[in-house]
Amino acid sequence: MNIYNFERRLKGSELLSSLKKGDHIICSHLDRFSRNTLNLLTLVEKFKKQKISLHFVDIGSEVTGTDAMGSVFFKLLSVFAEFYAKQVSEKSKATKQRMIKENKHTGGFRPKYGYDVDENGYLVPCEKEQSVIRLMKILRKKGNSYKSISEKVTKATRKKFPQSWVFNILKRESTIPSNEEIIRHNICNVELQPNICDI
Repeated sequence: MNIYNFERRLKGSELLSSLKKGDHIICSHLDRFSRNTLNLLTLVEKFKKQKISLHFVDIGSEVTGTDAMGSVFFKLLSVFAEFYAKQVSEKSKATKQRMIKENKHTGGFRPKYGYDVDENGYLVPCEKEQSVIRLMKILRKKGNSYKSISEKVTKATRKKFPQSWVFNILKRESTIPSNEEIIRHNICNVELQPNICDI
């Protein structure tokens, strides 16, 4: 159970379901009510709309009111909520970039075309799909347009390859290391084989 979200706690859920317009909630400390800024901001907004008053003894005032304290408290919550959201977004992007650098699958229904995922989460070349990518590269080097490559690969594989897909695959392949380097990188990152990189 998530103890940081008030409505997910047993008693918290019971309290919220029994509240009505004009009710007052009195809590001894802010962190006893919720430790999640986004959750608290959502509840304060909800209480304001329902005309329910929320008081914190340690703050010494109602935080859902229209007075100075209520206004400042709400603005501070909004600022921290925005900061928290940006921080989470930045951490998520940093994690994804790290996984890409380590040649790991970053999630989704299936890995990017041309690769499979091994038991350690690393991307490994899929020979069947890699052969199609090699065909795309050969055709491109010969001066074929993306549209022409799309038509020829679709005919050769009997599988639809949109022009945009061909463009994205070739663009992506031009920025990643060779299959041999990928395999070596993945092996070197497996903790069970720490000395393989010395071969």
